[in-house]
Amino acid sequence: QERRRRGGDLDLQRGFLGPRPEPRASEEDPPCNCPCCNPSSAEGGSSSGGFNGIPWNVRHVNTAPSRSKGPFPPSASAPSSSKAKSSSSSTPAGPEVPKELGLQAMRVISDHLRGMDCTRCGKSCNSAGPCRVPHPVHLLEDRETMFSGNRMEATRFCHACGETFTTILTRGQAGGPIIKEEYVGPAWCYESCHHTPHPLPEGDERRVFAECVNLFTESGGRGMAEMVNALSGRKGVKVLTIQPTLSENFSDEKFDLEPVLPALEEFILHDCSPTSLKLTRQSVPNLRKVQLRNLPDDCQLTLDLPEMTELDIQYWCPTTEEMFDHFAAAVRNASKLESFSSYKLWIPELEICSNHLTSINMRRSDSMRTLTLWSPCLKELNLVSCYGIDEVVILDEDPREEAAGGQEGEGAGNSLSKFNVDLSYSNNLDTLRAHPRVLNVETDTSDQSSPAEAMLQNLMATMGAY
Repeated sequence: QERRRRGGDLDLQRGFLGPRPEPRASEEDPPCNCPCCNPSSAEGGSSSGGFNGIPWNVRHVNTAPSRSKGPFPPSASAPSSSKAKSSSSSTPAGPEVPKELGLQAMRVISDHLRGMDCTRCGKSCNSAGPCRVPHPVHLLEDRETMFSGNRMEATRFCHACGETFTTILTRGQAGGPIIKEEYVGPAWCYESCHHTPHPLPEGDERRVFAECVNLFTESGGRGMAEMVNALSGRKGVKVLTIQPTLSENFSDEKFDLEPVLPALEEFILHDCSPTSLKLTRQSVPNLRKVQLRNLPDDCQLTLDLPEMTELDIQYWCPTTEEMFDHFAAAVRNASKLESFSSYKLWIPELEICSNHLTSINMRRSDSMRTLTLWSPCLKELNLVSCYGIDEVVILDEDPREEAAGGQEGEGAGNSLSKFNVDLSYSNNLDTLRAHPRVLNVETDTSDQSSPAEAMLQNLMATMGAY
């Protein structure tokens, strides 16, 4: 009974690192049945081998129906009493510590851990309220957006938690403010009753990224150029995402964009209207991943990124031959490129030369006629619904002059990899099928899931006959 009355000194032993939860005032907060918040839920009651009615082998885990995990990783759980007894014969007993001294030490350590920041949400472990982590913006993938009257539904997939969720926005009238916001699926990437100061497991991205900056266009607010310029020279920014708010869907704001961020590694620009975009080795020397969607066709795009490894570009059709030449040269000179993907990139031809290239995924490049590749490590070539393509040239030697100077990428060597090809809804290229490096060619057109694309394919085939 004395231990129960003084249970507040034993929070550390229980694994509870924040203040005791107050009576629940809102049904939005998830219930917690862990032994720390609800001692009666601990199995075994006051069985021997435990302390204050909580067995040693009970870890602090939120048992509510959610994906959340408690602050202690499995390696941090206390050993069971059976293991402790079995090892007691071989392990010499340590010196006895006076009770008051032990409790004082536990208070000091507990206060220290409570003063640390939560490794998931970034708040202090001593702060009240649950630990909640929004879905990381740069790890979201748009799946589907539908409009019906004053209602919009946006379905997205989160690569951090592996869940798909739908955000439903309702306006009072067309063009009016949002009056209702609903979620179908998990509204939070991570949600728990408790904070944790412990390091997260490797690969667990359900956290707030301090090194990521997300900028959203503001109707009537600061201009995007002003917000980006305020970041110039800032150290520690590794990911920059620029896009309109979900309710705005697309931004018509005109601005020139040239970020100067020496540590930037990933750049994402969605559904905005820049008049020019410059990403060069001087302004962003460490940039490796670039994702562009819905650029205006007249946007002056300048890419000079020798360290770029991934390029994803969607919905762009350069309006002048000079713009196309700049883009084609940028892709050709990206000698460390590993992955190239595009959707509705409407250009007449493209040449990609990289010793590291393993994946090409192009869809609906209707106007492309010729694709030339130097890719000794290629594993997959997907040309889906590329109705106008007539020729794919697979080079056997590096066409770049500096290749003879010993700048071949790692893994190029003297061997050339074999790869699979997907030509679904595209022209059946016999020369590509017969190439010795091609393992398998898929030309399945039985899936008519997109009638519009099937109709366009037939139209392109008919026009090619004349």
